[in-house]
Amino acid sequence: LTDRLTRSSEGHLPAGLGAFQQFFYRGSAMNKGNKKEEQVQLEITTQEEWEDLMQMDGLKVIDVFQEWTGPCAALYGLFRTLKEELNDKMLIFATACADTVDSLEKYRGRSEPYFLFFGAAVLVNVVKGVNPPLMETTIREMLKNEKEAFAGFVARVEVEDLYLKAIEEAKEAEAKRKSLEMEIDQESTLVIICPPFVGTDQTDAIIEQFTSNEFEILLDETRQLDDDLIDAVLNDEMDDPDFGPRLNVMSKGPARLLLIAKGPQGVHEAIVPYILTADAPPADGEEATPPNPIVSIQESFGGGDPKAVIKFWKDKSTADAMRAKAFPDFVPAKAIVYRKEEVKEVKAEETPDDEDEDVDEEAEDVSSDIPDYDGQPRCVVLVRPSANAAYRNDIIEALKSSGFEIQTTREFILTEEAATEFYEDMASFAIFDDLIKEMTSGPILIIVVAKEEAYKAMRELLGPESFSHAQENSPQSLRAMFSSLPDVEKENDMTWIEATLGAPETQKQLLYFFPIETTFGLIKPDSVVLQEEILEIIRGAGFKIAAKKEHQLTPDELKVIYERSMDKPFFDDLVEYLSQAPSICLILKAQDGVEKWRALMGCADPDRAVDSYPDDVKPENLCLRAVYGRTGLDNAVHGSSSVEHAKACIELIFGADWDVKKKGQDTDTYLDGEGEGEGEDDGEGEDEDYEDGEGESGEGGEDGAEPTTAEA
Repeated sequence: LTDRLTRSSEGHLPAGLGAFQQFFYRGSAMNKGNKKEEQVQLEITTQEEWEDLMQMDGLKVIDVFQEWTGPCAALYGLFRTLKEELNDKMLIFATACADTVDSLEKYRGRSEPYFLFFGAAVLVNVVKGVNPPLMETTIREMLKNEKEAFAGFVARVEVEDLYLKAIEEAKEAEAKRKSLEMEIDQESTLVIICPPFVGTDQTDAIIEQFTSNEFEILLDETRQLDDDLIDAVLNDEMDDPDFGPRLNVMSKGPARLLLIAKGPQGVHEAIVPYILTADAPPADGEEATPPNPIVSIQESFGGGDPKAVIKFWKDKSTADAMRAKAFPDFVPAKAIVYRKEEVKEVKAEETPDDEDEDVDEEAEDVSSDIPDYDGQPRCVVLVRPSANAAYRNDIIEALKSSGFEIQTTREFILTEEAATEFYEDMASFAIFDDLIKEMTSGPILIIVVAKEEAYKAMRELLGPESFSHAQENSPQSLRAMFSSLPDVEKENDMTWIEATLGAPETQKQLLYFFPIETTFGLIKPDSVVLQEEILEIIRGAGFKIAAKKEHQLTPDELKVIYERSMDKPFFDDLVEYLSQAPSICLILKAQDGVEKWRALMGCADPDRAVDSYPDDVKPENLCLRAVYGRTGLDNAVHGSSSVEHAKACIELIFGADWDVKKKGQDTDTYLDGEGEGEGEDDGEGEDEDYEDGEGESGEGGEDGAEPTTAEA
């Protein structure tokens, strides 16, 4: 007992004592003549000691501290003075460690001095920081109030810790901000300064215009473009009359390639007005857009010529593809952006029957957009990045050798957010983090294959999901052969290939990777007589004809449909030809519909379209322009090159509410014949020598695609 009291008087309390016992042990030590100073504050380090303290009568002034900082020493002298001066058993000073006391969990992680005042077990005041005058005044006032409350004269008034409330709100705001955070690759875009201007003062002025407007030049290279890159750079100009001279210009010397960024994203949209001239003035009756206050590079240095000085692509997808081709090894920096917070609409409570009806109606709407498919069963094969990089061709050959028809292939790069959403059903699996890391490490390869009894054959060819099981039980399976690298130790049991093994799953992934797109198509006047034959080919290629309308186009409408050809020398002839007689306007739906329609149309020049095929090609495998086109002007069909341009054309010809109108009507005949009578068919399109076709470039080079087959 003597030893315990001695240690208590030295400030070290016996183990296992509650706060109430500590208080009286200290008092006993002093009463027995201990010469050493009485410890001013009780030390609370456990939840049990805290509960003992709360049971004690009197005003408790508690210094809440963090284990790594210790109690506040600056006010210890004040507490000792008040304890000696007042000598009041109703005044109790204590220190409490937030890290070890459960009741103080909310106070953990704070480094500033923090004092709680309790009357009995009721919080009656809070003081933050070191302020001796405020602390002394508060102690005297609260001690007086506590004595009155203890005697029953007044009631204790419990207070809310406003500081803690502010902290909680700040934590919630930070958590909310973190939940909206999204890591992305910093966006960048490619600008090429043409060879004749490299090394001139004009180039310096152009770069100064970018940097002075807060654009960042990530890469700046001057180099001779190789043939493949030149072909890609000029792909959208192949049908232009001056293609030959342009090819010579881009080949005769080094070009200067700039990779430009502005913030984490949006650089492409931001840079367009600095490069391209303003759009043409509006037609009569159209609302004028505000003038562009920026003097573009084309206006400053190119005299309004879109090809002078700089090569740039207004269509973002084309620009992204060119950036990747020009700088294939460039690794973008990571950037943090914030998603917009979803505002959930509060709906009236639904009955189970109502929910079922909503699901059925939605399913009908979705399925109505999906083109019919009556071929062999299909599977979607997903090749993860590691296998795609090492075994791409081997996997395709293995599928062919097993009797699968390769219908299409495409690479995709998944963000972490997209990969997490795609595999949300696997979030609870131990391998989930490794899976997301693998899926975001590079491009994945999607292969659509078809075969009789495809699902059974694919199940046998694919092998077990576990790599070790695949090696042991199915060594010739895709997963066993293509889920590890030679002489490299595999870190986990994850395989690198997966595939759909049923029709619903296949349809779901087809819609995910090849979403239904709506595009705009046109059967030109001289081919209208063959429309039924052409429409049958379109349906056979996998398109759903959502709407069809015979319509004589006006010059104003043609300015929208051929907006990127307005400055071409053949534009006036084009307008005259297409406005003299009705055309067939089409709304087409298909998976990957925009590119699929461009492939089915083929090259704008019918002769070049024919020449792009081998001599022994079957007629049914030719593109539409190779079969029905006669000249570059009368080349049978036309179509948009982007979803955005297709939307503008559709709304112009069919109206913004066309999709609402067509519900309940025959899909292939909706609005058929509407718009006739706007002019007599008094002009036939002349079969003139039309150099290199119309140059239907639309947005990003409509109809300027490389010659491709309908099967592509």
